[in-house]
Amino acid sequence: MSSKFDGAMYFDGSDDYLTVPNSTDWDFGSGDFTIDVWVNSTDKGVGTWPQVFEQFESGTERMYLRIERQGSWNRYEFEINTGGQVIEVASDSAPNYGAWQHLAVVRNGSEITMYVDGVAQADVETTSITIPNFNSHLEIGNYQSGTVNTNGVWNGYMDELRITKGETLWTSDFSASLPTEPGTADANTKLLLHFDGDESDSKHPVTFNGNAQMVSGGEFDGAYSFDGTGDYLTIPDSDNWDVASSFDYTIDLWVKHNDHAGTEVYAAHYGDPASYWWLHHSDGNGLKFSAWDSNTEVVST
Repeated sequence: MSSKFDGAMYFDGSDDYLTVPNSTDWDFGSGDFTIDVWVNSTDKGVGTWPQVFEQFESGTERMYLRIERQGSWNRYEFEINTGGQVIEVASDSAPNYGAWQHLAVVRNGSEITMYVDGVAQADVETTSITIPNFNSHLEIGNYQSGTVNTNGVWNGYMDELRITKGETLWTSDFSASLPTEPGTADANTKLLLHFDGDESDSKHPVTFNGNAQMVSGGEFDGAYSFDGTGDYLTIPDSDNWDVASSFDYTIDLWVKHNDHAGTEVYAAHYGDPASYWWLHHSDGNGLKFSAWDSNTEVVST
């Protein structure tokens, strides 16, 4: 798994994307802001405009950061489009495909500047624009608000996506002092996605299925939410899951139920339909862990 720090989000370039509900946190108005992220695009050719993120209300009311590959272009591009007025800044050179790069877009007073790996790009926009509160959720890794567009899906990795409102984090070259650890939030931080996933030394990749969501308000900093109609996570097979052998093991987690209808599986590892283990809650029977080998229950608690 490729990551910049402790973990990263991988997008397969087919139909993967994330959404964050609409919020006044993205309503920058005429104030300063900073948007920064680590990206690693692994695909040089598929898609015309792979999106890092977009807030899309309509074709003339939108804001995005993406790779622009229309015509002869091959560059990072940030654009605000409101009422036909277009504000745009772009990178001096092509993305370094297959490598991690730090992107930052900052507004400092009347100037909007893009930084790539801490270097200010030549295309600086001077504007008095008031950025409106676009009536749309924030979409990460896809183009055009909830409809998968193969021209606009991201193929590769992202890490440490951050939106800072009312503050310019950088005003000059910071190539010698790029972030070297995960970011921390302050009062001006309106979005900070570490994309850490598995924080163990093994760094197993985690795949979201259905409509599984990352939400705030967990037992600690955040949690995963499952709607009970097809949401789940998958992690590739590994000897690490061989918990029914002779060595000691511990499985622990925090859970919060909306209801207890039916059987709710917290974690399971299936070798085949006759050999597996699972930790689950069954309505009327409570919590249970069991392991089966060739249709014989070998562990039950």
